[in-house]
Amino acid sequence: MSAKIKIDVPNVPKFNPVAPYSTALKAGEFLFITGQVSTDQTNQIIGEGDIREQVRQIFRNLGEILHAAGADYSDLVKLVYFYQHIDDVAKLAGVREEFLSEPFPAVTGVEIARLADKKLLVEIDAIAWKP
Repeated sequence: MSAKIKIDVPNVPKFNPVAPYSTALKAGEFLFITGQVSTDQTNQIIGEGDIREQVRQIFRNLGEILHAAGADYSDLVKLVYFYQHIDDVAKLAGVREEFLSEPFPAVTGVEIARLADKKLLVEIDAIAWKP
């Protein structure tokens, strides 16, 4: 069994520092990335009221984490979207293609009661595989 390696990324904010967590954890060839929200380096929410811009900021955060772990967007194999409103899925056409190309990662989307801040419309966690 290989060791787990904690990946902390100074350029990616920890929106809720109350509970200790790793930004990402590398286990063997897999990288498990903690759910990301649309905050910038100063913990300001980017794209308030605009789910497309919130997802773009989340993907920018994911890119920083992947880079810190020696990976990139092409290594993503699974994304889980947590939506405030599941109907927002239809508004996201074309956004992932700004960052990802075929073959796209497997995706799950679920509606949840609420996120850490009512201004947040979506959170995304991810799994990458870097052989």
